Amino acid sequence: MNSAGQNRETPINSASESSATRSWLLIPLAMCMTLCALAIGRLAFGLLMPAMRADLELSVAQAGNLGTASSLGYLAMVLPAGFIATRFGPRLSILAGLLLIVLACAGMGLAAGYIGFLVLMVIMGFGTALLYTPLIALIVSWYPNRRGTVIGVANSGIGIGMLAIGLAIPRLIESLGDGGFRIAWLSFGGFAGLIFLATWLIVRNPPAFTQAAALARPDAAQRAATRCKVLQNPGIRMIALVYGALGIGYIVQSVFMYSYALESGIDPVKAGVMASTMGFLSIFAGSIWGSVSDFAGRAVTLMLCFAITCLITLLPVALPTETGFAIHFAVSGLVLGGLFTVILAATSERVEPTLVPVAVSLVTVVFAIGQLIGPAAAGLVIEASGQYEIAFVGSGLLMALGVVFSARLWRLERTAGQSRA
Repeated sequence: MNSAGQNRETPINSASESSATRSWLLIPLAMCMTLCALAIGRLAFGLLMPAMRADLELSVAQAGNLGTASSLGYLAMVLPAGFIATRFGPRLSILAGLLLIVLACAGMGLAAGYIGFLVLMVIMGFGTALLYTPLIALIVSWYPNRRGTVIGVANSGIGIGMLAIGLAIPRLIESLGDGGFRIAWLSFGGFAGLIFLATWLIVRNPPAFTQAAALARPDAAQRAATRCKVLQNPGIRMIALVYGALGIGYIVQSVFMYSYALESGIDPVKAGVMASTMGFLSIFAGSIWGSVSDFAGRAVTLMLCFAITCLITLLPVALPTETGFAIHFAVSGLVLGGLFTVILAATSERVEPTLVPVAVSLVTVVFAIGQLIGPAAAGLVIEASGQYEIAFVGSGLLMALGVVFSARLWRLERTAGQSRA
């Protein structure tokens, strides 16, 4: 298995990267795909949840269960997505994921009952998993020497999406009432449909995956051997723990922080502006922190990002005012995107190119388990106690745990570096 340093210095194929450079639409299209996968597929629900609760007459726990349903779908599909991308190339998995997101968004614009929304949120989770993990493998295969930067630029689509969604949703709900959430979901489905068509026309598999697709289809034993090969890397195991802590901590904030702001007396439009500010700043966060990690190292960058995130998670608990929430959303926008970018870059450089989808899928399983636990547990805590603060204190502690895990990853990197020397 390749070391981090070896992978960073050795390109897959010089012709591959020059070919990707000629396909100048690849990175902008990747930004749109991350917008579909995460801004629409994961984060928009937090802003739409208050209107959905009111219109569908849901309890806080039921709303949390909808978030959990999406995480359950994501968890169920994320590992198969890695093997699909490894066997057939990322393109097929990406197209399937986009199609499922289109169907889920359209369904949520039309569905009537709680059970129907639960099913649709599971489908949304399927689509997100099929899209996002193979997308990361696709772009790092085309740009192996700039993986931190290109993942960051692609992830800026999340910020662009949250900027637009944060500005539009509160105004849409204010003008159309709580039922306006249906128009929002239908609009999201239309946008995802356009990206599906563009992907079909533009995206092609990198040569490494084209060659792998020509080989015999792996049997169950070969797939198990592949998983073992990836999991034998201690760095991959530690990254999985880092990603798990982030998964629980971040999803609680994304689902409930907007509602907490409203409960604290913040005007809905102002809260939407704060959320959109977070989205705007996160446009730049991924590429900035990705570039920093290309230079300073992944683990050091993760420690810094987790420490900052811990502090700003606890800020609205200590200062539940307009100022406290404004600072929280702004700094979150500057940091959270960096965490995802650096974790994915660290994972991708520890295995050979065709194993990147499997490695990313395996660490993402732990992340998805965290996302599965987070909303349901936080919803129960909030409903039982009547307080959002307890959930956010727990989220902050998990971010502190992320600092600890990142420090252990740093020690592993130092040990590996000394061994190579």
